[in-house]
Order: sequence, then C-alpha cells, then structure tokens
Amino acid sequence: MIEDTLQQRAIGLIKPLIPPDAEERVGRAFRQWNQIVRDHIRNETGLKLADGDGRNAVSVKIVDGFPVGLAQLIGKYSDPVLWRLIVGQPKLGGVVEGLTFLLKDWQSFEQWPKLPPSARNGGDPMRRTLEIVNTLQQAALTEHVRKDITEIDEDILGVYRTNNSTVEVYWMPIAMVAVSD
Repeated sequence: MIEDTLQQRAIGLIKPLIPPDAEERVGRAFRQWNQIVRDHIRNETGLKLADGDGRNAVSVKIVDGFPVGLAQLIGKYSDPVLWRLIVGQPKLGGVVEGLTFLLKDWQSFEQWPKLPPSARNGGDPMRRTLEIVNTLQQAALTEHVRKDITEIDEDILGVYRTNNSTVEVYWMPIAMVAVSD
C-alpha cells in the first residue's frame, strides 16, 4: 500500500515532464530489439531467457512506474522544477555545446555579411545565456542528488521476478534519460 502511494506520487511528478509519446517509443524500441538481444545472449553465452523448467520463454512487459529506490528519491526531492531540469539535461547540454561553439569564434560570425541583423551584437546575450544554462545545469545536478542516485542499489530499469518468470521494464526511467521532443 505504501509502495503503491509512493509509485503514484513519483508517476504523478515525472510523467508530465516527459513527452506524451515516450511510452510508445520505449515500447517500439523494445519490440525492435527484444528478439535480437535474446538471440545475442544465447549466441554469446549459451543461455536462454526461459523459466526455471526451461520450457517457457521469460515474459517481458513494459510497465509504468519506478523501482522503489528511485520512487523514494523522487519523493524526497519532490520539486517538479528540479526534476524538469534533471530530465532536460540533454537539451541543456546541447545549448551549452551550441553556444560554446558560436562564442568560440563569434567575431568571425559578427563580421559575416550574411549574418541576419537580429543576430548582430549577439555575443553578450549569448554569454549571459550560457552562464544561465550552466547555472541551471549545476542546480539540477547538485552533489546530493547525484550521490543519492548513485546509492540506489537496485536496477532502475526493471524488475526480474523468478516466481513467475517475468521481466518488467520500467519505461519512465528510460524516458527520463532519453527524453527528446
């Protein structure tokens, strides 16, 4: 019961931050790679993903939710803005990379005759934007959140149940780190 409430809170906080089609994209990737990964495991190790009797293939399902440790962490830091920044890290990194590229040789861009007038004198605003984005990245990945994430002692991508030979893959943690619109 407590675990269900924990899951509901974590889902309620994170689901609005990820693209609405993320579950479908994770499912599509699973369908595309499931048999390939099973075949590779069997070819490389001789092992087959099967139940204890070796008769039935292990069932893999894509499910809502998070492992308990990650759900607890989301509950501990229940600030949606913090999680929006954490989920948006790849995009913020792209902004930093792009602005750093432009600013490295901004004088050449500034002198380029085809530079649109609205981009002229853009060096100072870009430097300020770079400063803001760097600050936001540091705020989102503060040392205590990073430390807490590394201390999660369970697989954050899924659960492996031996009693009924199933694997449940959590699509939300995958979407959190692979988010793109």
